Amino acid sequence: KYKRSFARPDILKPNKDGSWNLYEVKSSTSVKETYYADCAFQKYCYEGAGIKIRKVYVVYINNEYTKNGPIDPKGLFVVEEITEAVESLVGNVEDQIDRMVDIIKQKDCPDIKIGTQCDDPYPCPLKIVCWNFLPKESVFILNRIHKKKAFELVNSGVHHIKDVPGDYALSASQRVQCDCHASGEAKVDPAAIKV
Repeated sequence: KYKRSFARPDILKPNKDGSWNLYEVKSSTSVKETYYADCAFQKYCYEGAGIKIRKVYVVYINNEYTKNGPIDPKGLFVVEEITEAVESLVGNVEDQIDRMVDIIKQKDCPDIKIGTQCDDPYPCPLKIVCWNFLPKESVFILNRIHKKKAFELVNSGVHHIKDVPGDYALSASQRVQCDCHASGEAKVDPAAIKV
């Protein structure tokens, strides 16, 4: 714990000189951009609390590993050093914490429209609150709709699948879906299901 930050490491490994190496363990098969910020926050917190971090690593799954007999942890995991990238971000952590605290202290919730940020880099826990204006049969249930297209519809005021304009560019199966929701009737293609 340091100032207004708290972190709990996956692995802290001591070095002989009194410093520590930080290992962040992930279930992914590569290093993702968000891991750098996560590790920078941890390094800021630990060093502020008096724990010197010498090196930072991400441990992730080796997707080329094949199990033959007992699991070989050295083969199953990849350990990648990211110290330099993390170090370049540590200086911004305190400013970002200040920004977050300022937002938390606001009396009113920031007016931010729903968008791709709601699931990037992780699903937002407030999604259930912010998305509650959408009907159960929203445009997001359209078969294979690209998120960008769904947000385009929502931002233009079209929320329910039955309200998608007839001239809006959709695939044939998406158009059938809209028509069925608008009419309240199922569409059956006997020729397509004939055995």
